[in-house]
Amino acid sequence: MSTQYKIIAAFLAIFIQGVFPASGVFAAESQVTESVPAVQSGNLPQPAAVPNKSANSSAAKPVFKAADYPSLLFTYWEHTAIQDARRSVGTNRAPTEAELTRDLKTMEEAKVKPPPEKRDIRLGGIVYHSSDDWTIWLNGERVTPKALPEEIIDLRVFNEYIEVKWFDEYTNQIFPIRLRAHQRFNIDTRIFLPG
Repeated sequence: MSTQYKIIAAFLAIFIQGVFPASGVFAAESQVTESVPAVQSGNLPQPAAVPNKSANSSAAKPVFKAADYPSLLFTYWEHTAIQDARRSVGTNRAPTEAELTRDLKTMEEAKVKPPPEKRDIRLGGIVYHSSDDWTIWLNGERVTPKALPEEIIDLRVFNEYIEVKWFDEYTNQIFPIRLRAHQRFNIDTRIFLPG
């Protein structure tokens, strides 16, 4: 038996002896302690005193002090981290080297904030004939069903308004927006303005 298992067995024997009385369920504990070779007793904590059941029931119960029982395997913080990991929801996996390299490169390339005038989405006008025959002027550029800007993820054009899902590269977010003609949306303040 390895030394680590001997220490664990001795610790369990002392713990059981301190928690359960000898006449109780674990009366055979003496057999366990006899089979375990002697361990340095100076390193092990003393068992907590068990109150006598026949004594006054209002007697104070012994207080468990974590400092008196040092962990054999993990620190308190390591144990807490393990429990948190076991309770985590979802699938967790380690990132690959390619993902780490890509993320480091994007972090090194600090994104420069575009000027405020580039942070508006403006709808100049709508010419609507049918669901697949229309023209809109978005940010001063002509947009048709066959020529969509790269920032547009989804676009639905109606007679009096448009519904667009706009990808903002600076914040890496998608904004679902409904705009009418001669209306603009400011991405930073997230408000609609005329013009």
